[in-house]
Amino acid sequence: MKIVSLFHDRRYNVNGDDELDVDEFLGVCEKAQVELDREECSAIMTLLDTDGNGLLDFRELHAALRDSSLRPTLATRKAAAQQGRRRASAL
Repeated sequence: MKIVSLFHDRRYNVNGDDELDVDEFLGVCEKAQVELDREECSAIMTLLDTDGNGLLDFRELHAALRDSSLRPTLATRKAAAQQGRRRASAL
């Protein structure tokens, strides 16, 4: 599957606006078997959403995939979110 198709395919881009909101992006991650909860997905979206409109467009995702400097940041955010969930479940 080409990445650009995610933004045109109504299975992922439910409202057809060629941008993904958090829930649509979460659906893409689930389809790709990337285990994220909504909070983790939202944190990643915040990093990738360079224009700050709360949506992810092809340009933003493409730029992020090409930007190797984001990889450590995304891994750190996911680890922090998982650690927070473990602390909460221990209470």
